[in-house]
Amino acid sequence: MRSDGGMGTEEIRAGDIIGCFMQMEYGGELVLAIVLELDGSINRMGDGTPSPADSSWYIGLTQEPLFHSLMEVVPDDLFRYVGRLELPDRSGVDCKLSVAFHHRDGRAVPFEVVFGSESGGLPLELVTILNRALELTDPWWNAQPGRQRTAPRPNAPQARPSSGRRIAGKGKPKPRGHREPPS
Repeated sequence: MRSDGGMGTEEIRAGDIIGCFMQMEYGGELVLAIVLELDGSINRMGDGTPSPADSSWYIGLTQEPLFHSLMEVVPDDLFRYVGRLELPDRSGVDCKLSVAFHHRDGRAVPFEVVFGSESGGLPLELVTILNRALELTDPWWNAQPGRQRTAPRPNAPQARPSSGRRIAGKGKPKPRGHREPPS
């Protein structure tokens, strides 16, 4: 990931974002896609397992504040960094995690990480965002009529963070609006 001085993403804050799209590929196959938007739009395909029994897209609207709950784990300083990170030390099947935020002025703020199914090493911020999106959309996705359910497969790509790899800042990501106590 790189700091983006040219595109002007330093001034973007989580409160400026109106949508988030994320997808994961496993060996070039789309195995997970999630869309959450401020207007309540929710879309989901897959659970991250290769060759899922149910690869249908489920599209809907929800009254629950899922998008707001997702944005609680998105740190403002994340938006200074955009682009593609290809991890050199990957093992297993090549996987790609793409996350794109939709700014209220129409800009897209994209992140993409290529990693190995056996090596992990994703930046902690993106793992936190992906895991929150899964947690938030699982109940809705599992309740969809006609959805085929299968047991999780052991060879699913794991979105494991690297213990030292971060995109921005230091320490654990803080929920939006968090304030450090005065020293």
